[in-house]
Amino acid sequence: MTNIEVVKSFYRALDQGESDKAFDYLSEDFSIIQAKSLPYGGVFEGKKALGEFFQIFSQVWSSVKSENVEFYSEGEVVIVRHDFVGTGKSGKTLNMPMTQFYLVGEGRIQQAEPFYQDTHQILKFIEGQ
Repeated sequence: MTNIEVVKSFYRALDQGESDKAFDYLSEDFSIIQAKSLPYGGVFEGKKALGEFFQIFSQVWSSVKSENVEFYSEGEVVIVRHDFVGTGKSGKTLNMPMTQFYLVGEGRIQQAEPFYQDTHQILKFIEGQ
């Protein structure tokens, strides 16, 4: 499986609500780096930490999905460009472009680093819920 196929499979599993299957595509020392300004910001290291991240993330978002997903790959780096569509606890929806960088090695995702187009807009959205 190519690096881009690993990330596509990860997205497909998440999209289908199969989090256990999605976690199978992660390395044991997987880390995700979120913008520190967000309520779920910081560095989460290890598969268990990703579960902790999702617990914090779900306190803000009732549901999230990716639309208009595009995948690009160069060596160990896979770049995913998509529209982030998040529904807050109030039922309101936020839609914004987002880019994520994935580092893939030995058939597993080792690191994810998302870049939201406007974290200030996310914070305003959260405050307005």
